[in-house]
Amino acid sequence: MYRIRITFSKYGKARWIGNLDLHRTWARILRRAGVPIAYSQGFNPQPKMQLASALPLGIVSICEILDIWVIEPISNDRLKNDLAISLPSGIEIIQIVETDLNEKSLQSRLRAAEYVIELE
Repeated sequence: MYRIRITFSKYGKARWIGNLDLHRTWARILRRAGVPIAYSQGFNPQPKMQLASALPLGIVSICEILDIWVIEPISNDRLKNDLAISLPSGIEIIQIVETDLNEKSLQSRLRAAEYVIELE
């Protein structure tokens, strides 16, 4: 099994996608792209993925982080190209890197978030 970290931005109409819907959106993106995603065990298996934090609804982000677990190796360039075809408008991949399987969860590693408020 391999762990891949995807850094992405969320803007435009995608900013109205809530946290649970974002999980479902990424599951759909990964499935459509044919990514060999690992699934949890049990009666209702779910794709193994983890967002760093829940972004408040309506907030634009330039650096969201998602970890996914895959069952076979896949090159970062191929993954980025495969995902780009399935991404909805408003979600853009910034970076993809393979990371250590034994690394701490994203939630436990998160130290701070920076927010910028622009008034029109």
